[in-house]
Amino acid sequence: MFVQGNDRAFNELVNRTKSLMMSAILRIVKDRDQAEDLYQDALIKLLTLLREGRYKDEGKFNAFAQRIASNVAIDHFRKLKRRNTTNVGDNDRLLERHAGTFENAEMHIIRKETDRQVRQMIFQLPDNQREVLILRHYHDCSFKEIAQFTDTGINTALGRMRYALSNLRKLADNTPHRISA
Repeated sequence: MFVQGNDRAFNELVNRTKSLMMSAILRIVKDRDQAEDLYQDALIKLLTLLREGRYKDEGKFNAFAQRIASNVAIDHFRKLKRRNTTNVGDNDRLLERHAGTFENAEMHIIRKETDRQVRQMIFQLPDNQREVLILRHYHDCSFKEIAQFTDTGINTALGRMRYALSNLRKLADNTPHRISA
């Protein structure tokens, strides 16, 4: 067994999960090179979790591996979005890019601020609702794909989306400085 250090079991584990994990990542990132990098991260995470004894053998190993791969890809996009937020010092470059009219620059700033507020509200959602919302709206996954990623039924995925949108509306209604464009 792999956890006890059996090298043959390790090779078997890698061979058994690579295509499954790669396809889960590719569905999200849609770029083969990036998917290869993320697969390496996902494999390391899978191996770490196995060594820590965090997998309970219930006959759902493939779903466990696929879930880890999907989560690594989603986390990758979360990190990218956090890095791509506008800093206060970026306003000069932002205005230079939109030098045509002040209105264009102003609309761009309003849109960026609205996006920032929406991202903040999304990260206040429960994990299962946030995951479905991100997969659907940011990665254009179908509900069938979402159900596969999350190892749930389509109706569960639809329900989580409904609750996510409802909770987002409530959060938006309670946001003190709402921006409307």
